Formats: sequence, structure tokens, C-alpha cells
Amino acid sequence: MSLSNRSERLTFIEQLLFRKPDGLRVVELAQVCQVDRRTIYRDLSLLQTMGIPVYQQNGRYYIHRDYYQANLRLSLNEIISLLLAVRSFVRQQEKHNPFLLAILHKLSAILPDFPAEHTQKLVNALWSSPIDSAYIQVLETVIRGWCERKLIKLWDGEKIYQFETYFIEPNEQGSLHLNGFDRASQQRVILKLERLKRAKMLQFSYVLPNDFNLAYQEDPTHS
Repeated sequence: MSLSNRSERLTFIEQLLFRKPDGLRVVELAQVCQVDRRTIYRDLSLLQTMGIPVYQQNGRYYIHRDYYQANLRLSLNEIISLLLAVRSFVRQQEKHNPFLLAILHKLSAILPDFPAEHTQKLVNALWSSPIDSAYIQVLETVIRGWCERKLIKLWDGEKIYQFETYFIEPNEQGSLHLNGFDRASQQRVILKLERLKRAKMLQFSYVLPNDFNLAYQEDPTHS
């Protein structure tokens, strides 16, 4: 892949490392970017200087996902549309999600004065809502497992799942549903995230079935 300038190459390396949870070697980055390894070393050093949490382990380079913040450029209409979508889900959500409020707070920093003031007052009013720490632990684990395509052990009362997450889907009532495959029962299932009591990400990876359609989303009406 031929990249026209260094800025474009830095953005590409950042995105590539973020999408590769198993990391990449310098020689692999050099091959993809069609530059020599010395150039890649300089680029990685510059990314670290810019605050991108790049680190090296056993000869491979990674981005630390727990500390990474994506740089997203949006038009004003896109910002307002995202604001309204997040606001709608905050109103409907079954359990308090502090990540949604964090999004609203960040959006307020890039809005014009009047909508920014309105949004920040909304965030301040909602921030005092009680947080279910067990729910947040499950949510964080599920998101991480989905992004890294790792098997997750889930507890729903006495029932335990070994779950492959295909996608996460909100419903009209504001709850989140996990659509995927349970290895324990060898069945496709849909689980209501708010019912889960605990989650643990395992080191086993999974692949999507050949007949799975990423564009198709079932109606999550059961759990």
C-alpha cells in the first residue's frame, strides 16, 4: 500500500495497530506501508510522542486499548446527529451507563456555545445517578471480547455461558442484547446484558460461521 505522506502513514499505522489485538512486527508494518524498517521505527516513536499508547512486547507492537482515544473528525450536522442519538438512548436505558455521559461531555466540548451549555447541564444532572458496578464490569468485558473476538464466560444466575459474541444490539426499551453462540449448549442464543451478573474474558478466539450475515440483525425479543 503506497501512502503519499508521513501524516497519512502515521494514521494508517495507528488504525492498523488498533485493529490488530495480537500486534504486528516492524517488518510486517514496513511491508504493508512499503517503507524500510528504520522509517517504521521512527514513525512508532513519533506516535508515542503524540500520546498514542503504543508499546512493544516480545518483538511485536501494540496499542493499549484501555488508554487509547480515537481521533474522530465530524461535521456539525454529524455531531448534532450523534448527540441526539446518544441522548435518546440515555433516556431509554434500563441501567445507568457512564460511558454514554462521557460521550455527551466530549460532544459538548466541540459544540457551539448554546447547545454545548444545554448538553453539559444535562450531563451534570445525570451524573449523580447510581452506577451498578457489576453491570459496568459485564459491559466492559463484553465489549472487549467482541472487539478482540474472544470467548466470554457469562453468569446469569446459576446458568453459565461460554459465549461467542456476534453483535451487540439495543432494543426499543433501552436494554442491550448479545447475539451469538453458546459453546456450552451448542446453540445460537440472544442474552439480555442487564440480566448478566458477571463476565470473564477467556483467551480462546473464535471465528464467525460462514453463513453468518453481518448485515442481518435479528429482532432481540428474547433472552
